[in-house]
Amino acid sequence: YVVKTPHSESVKIGRGSLEYLEQTREDYLLLRKYVSGFVPETYFIRVANKDGSPTNCIVQRRLKNARPLYKISDGELREPKIASQLLNFINGVMEMDKDTGKIPDMFGRPVNALNPRFYNPRYCNNICIADADDGQRKVYLTDVGAITEQAEKKDPRHRLSMVLVRNNLKKFKGSLEKT
Repeated sequence: YVVKTPHSESVKIGRGSLEYLEQTREDYLLLRKYVSGFVPETYFIRVANKDGSPTNCIVQRRLKNARPLYKISDGELREPKIASQLLNFINGVMEMDKDTGKIPDMFGRPVNALNPRFYNPRYCNNICIADADDGQRKVYLTDVGAITEQAEKKDPRHRLSMVLVRNNLKKFKGSLEKT
């Protein structure tokens, strides 16, 4: 298993709170509904941090030989089994977005916000390919939080990032459909 705890900057914006843990668990359950086979087994618990105050802890099943999408070649992504899984995953994400206004954190792996790989699920470090229990390679989403329309309304920069993620998700889907 992998243990994830909020870093100090995250705690400052509330990610160490019980409310945040409960919201993340709700997001996880939503993701399990829409992209069920692509989300590893995950548990949510409260623990004491090094100074004794309560904080959140997310425990997730460790994935074997996991590689984030940004480290995988376009050719490998176009292999029929991988492309099919990615298309099923993307379709589930689009359905979740349409039904709930939420999408997973697929913002990409930026060097800076102007990098074209930022806001692009194709270069996301939260989507990976790993060895499944049956020995086959499988697509997984490792960040179980979801980004909401509500956040868009509070911050215009967030609204722009959501538009970019949605547009890039459609482009990524189109590139996979050509295989």
